[in-house]
Amino acid sequence: MVVGLSFGMVSCSTPEDPETPDTEQPTHNEPLPSTTIDGIEVTGAFGEEPTVVVPEGWSITSTQAQIITQGDGPAAFVTGLIQANYVGINGRTGEIFDSSWERGAPVTFALNQVVPGFQKGLNGQKVGTRVLIAMPGADGYDANGGQESAGIEIGDTLVFLVDILKAQYPEPTGTQIPANDPQMPTVTGPLDAPEVTIPQGVEAPTELKVQVLVEGDGPEITAMDTMAVNYAEYLWTGTMIRQTYGFEPLMGYLMGTIPGWQEGLVGLNVGSRVLLVVPPELGYPEGNPKIGIPEGSTSVFVIDILYSAQG
Repeated sequence: MVVGLSFGMVSCSTPEDPETPDTEQPTHNEPLPSTTIDGIEVTGAFGEEPTVVVPEGWSITSTQAQIITQGDGPAAFVTGLIQANYVGINGRTGEIFDSSWERGAPVTFALNQVVPGFQKGLNGQKVGTRVLIAMPGADGYDANGGQESAGIEIGDTLVFLVDILKAQYPEPTGTQIPANDPQMPTVTGPLDAPEVTIPQGVEAPTELKVQVLVEGDGPEITAMDTMAVNYAEYLWTGTMIRQTYGFEPLMGYLMGTIPGWQEGLVGLNVGSRVLLVVPPELGYPEGNPKIGIPEGSTSVFVIDILYSAQG
């Protein structure tokens, strides 16, 4: 804001005798934007609700991130899901406008679905990391015209303190488990393009079969989890029905899948690759003509468990 701006009267003088207007130089009562994030004070340990002090009227010239606590888990990536606790402060007011700690639960989101400054600050950060992020309005909500419901105006600098609790794996990660059962299908090919071969002359199993091919090192899956998986689906005849490899992982609730998935995946670890052979009653008892599955078909799935979190 410019203050103290005034002009004196200008007399009617000849060109040979001009009179210089009596002006005062403008003064500014707002601090200049900061080029560093060092002016923000943070107290508290990872996992605990933090105290973040942002001076009223504070702003920054470009998005910056500062690691408060370094984690050593999987790294977040742009198209992946993460689970985090966070608090957001408006630099203009110095006040909190959002906090998952206040709501009592962490949030799960994909980095490509948040404002650019959040994405820049979190991309590549590892699980277990507490990171402080400050972003100018251009990397915040300026493109949306601000966010009136949160009191955010165009040009407001936003400050976030984020604890990264979970992150999606880019591919199966863990211990390879030898597959020696000749009655089971085999999985070959690269991790990002697996192929399933059905054993010749073998009758389809009548019970659910679960074979772990890569034992992941992430958290165990529960029945109520939200998940991200890559998978390929075959019939016991060897026909491929559909797959996500080469596309985007499937994201959703485990309880919204077929019973064979719900029974076969609970208790496994994130990072695992698993082979499921699912009898008709646990898959598609009446078939699924829309995707080419006849009634009475046994389904075979290779599934990479990339992310799982409750809620």
